[in-house]
Amino acid sequence: LLRRHWRASSAPFYRTLLALTVLFGTPAFASAANEDPQRLLKIVTAHVAGASDHSLSIDAPTLNRPLRLPRCESRPVAFDPPGSSHSNSRQTVGLRCDGGWKLYVPVRITRNVMMVELSRPVGPGQTLEPADLRLAQHPLSSMPLGYMSALNQALGQVTRQALPEGTVLRPT
Repeated sequence: LLRRHWRASSAPFYRTLLALTVLFGTPAFASAANEDPQRLLKIVTAHVAGASDHSLSIDAPTLNRPLRLPRCESRPVAFDPPGSSHSNSRQTVGLRCDGGWKLYVPVRITRNVMMVELSRPVGPGQTLEPADLRLAQHPLSSMPLGYMSALNQALGQVTRQALPEGTVLRPT
């Protein structure tokens, strides 16, 4: 009984909401006047990646939702705000449009590096051979200090314990 009453009383609200969405919320209407967040994300990504020698994964949650910025006639310019550092996993990138707006975008950066890992499980006392090893990208922040970055660093090493496939090898 309560469910039917709720549906019946809310029907006019939903009809009105649908009509307003159709009239004012169409994507063609919104995209003509506002800046495209994906365009800005590409500019931010290129700016951050240009300052790094690692493979990066960049997340900018601010640009994952529609923005109410007027479309920039020229290409927006990315810049580093005062006090920003490219060595952190979190930083802020500035975007400036000649038309007058300025936006500060917080970004989370994951630096990925190639590391030597096991391509199959190995037992204790086993000497590592080329078939046991592979290079794979891993987030630098998730690894403890020290890792091997070249296969020849691990060749001939003897394991002390059983290790599963995918284990990142560290120097001893």
